[in-house]
Amino acid sequence: ERRDDASRLAPGWELSPMRERDLKSSDLGTALRDEYMRVRSQSKGAVVFLGSDSPDLPMDYVLDACACARQGTAAICEALDGGYVLLALPANAPPEVFDHVKWSTNETANSQRERLQACGVSVRTLLGRWSDIDEVTDVHALLERLKASKACPRVLAMAPKLEAMLAIWKPGEEKQQPPSTITGVAPWAQP
Repeated sequence: ERRDDASRLAPGWELSPMRERDLKSSDLGTALRDEYMRVRSQSKGAVVFLGSDSPDLPMDYVLDACACARQGTAAICEALDGGYVLLALPANAPPEVFDHVKWSTNETANSQRERLQACGVSVRTLLGRWSDIDEVTDVHALLERLKASKACPRVLAMAPKLEAMLAIWKPGEEKQQPPSTITGVAPWAQP
């Protein structure tokens, strides 16, 4: 059903969830490169990576990135913290675009952009940065955005789940990692 939804929104695109892995002990660059090579072995078209920790990313951002990638330009949507929540790669992007990127810093988006350019891939930064979920305070912010949102029903259905998750966390432990980032795939994004 989810694949059919994605096909209607972006004809010719296939939804392919990233294989589950332990992102706490693995290098994100290696994980993205491996996934890119897996998808690339099945399809020669553009590839778009969406962060499952940005479930309310507007569809306009995704469709804009898809259009860029189809036209041969990479597209990146920056996270508010300097990372990124979306990366669209054109068919000509080599797997090396993930090598030597400074992961988990406030320079990750800039580093990824520089790496794309070093690999000969033109890149466009999408207008508007977006929030991702790295800390408990980010979950609170997502919940507030969902309450005021006109997002799709599946995304809005996360609100009660988020409230339940927040109820089990100990107040004041802001650096505690949300459970969704421990498995590598958010519960609401699992197939």
